[in-house]
Amino acid sequence: MIVTDKRYYMHSTLKDNLDILKEYIRKDWYFIILVTGSNRVRIGKTTLAEQIAYYLDPKFDFSNVTFNPAKVREISLKKNKYEVVFYDEAKAGLDAKKAMENMQKSLLDFLAAAGQLNQFLIIVLPDYFELKKEIATNQSICLVNCYTKKGNFFDRGNFQFFNIEKKNKLYYWGKKQGGYYWAVSPDFTGDFNEFQILNKDKYSELKHKFLLDNKKEDPKDDIIKRLENKINKQSEDIKKIREARDRVLFLAKKAGATQKEILKATGLSFSQTNRINHMVSWLPKHKI
Repeated sequence: MIVTDKRYYMHSTLKDNLDILKEYIRKDWYFIILVTGSNRVRIGKTTLAEQIAYYLDPKFDFSNVTFNPAKVREISLKKNKYEVVFYDEAKAGLDAKKAMENMQKSLLDFLAAAGQLNQFLIIVLPDYFELKKEIATNQSICLVNCYTKKGNFFDRGNFQFFNIEKKNKLYYWGKKQGGYYWAVSPDFTGDFNEFQILNKDKYSELKHKFLLDNKKEDPKDDIIKRLENKINKQSEDIKKIREARDRVLFLAKKAGATQKEILKATGLSFSQTNRINHMVSWLPKHKI
């Protein structure tokens, strides 16, 4: 089916479901739509998410988009009712995990007040199962997952649609099966084309710039690293002091000091001095 003034193709059943959301958001709702890519990149999830965004909000442009989870709140407060806020998870690997944790923490704090904004929040990310349960199940209204057909790893342009009930079952059963997106049958499957709502080159440039800017060391990370180094050094120093103490006590006993004299001089317990006697032979042999 051809939709909007941009005249691009949209699967008819997907359009019907989006029409329901467009109707009900005007009845004091706030909808989170999840768009994922079967835990893969370059599978078309951003393309489909943009098509959904423009269908829901004909004012959708680059001002609606952020790659920074900290900006979701800021954009939401700038936008009007019934408009789209579009968060695209730009990072990968461990960085993505950290970014998702930050995004979800700030989002959960924000959602208590976000409902009265009556907006659509579209979250684009590789893997549905990386989300916390609150957002993956209770807070989001549907999941659209892009996939390639069996037997053709490079066949982009296919999606599964899960409503809120099916999505919640998928989170439970799919996780149990190692992130399997077919653990629960979707409400329907469909196709989409490569029509670009936003300029692809500009989008890639903004995404690349965000990634480069965020490669810079976070001052907080530097403080944490220095504290960790200090703790590690202190731990190593303590270890050396304990080794030296144990050797001195062992030699004192060997030189004729009684257990009672050692206990009195050190304040150690009887069991501690016994442990030293037994364990000191395992210590590295240094000249004293």
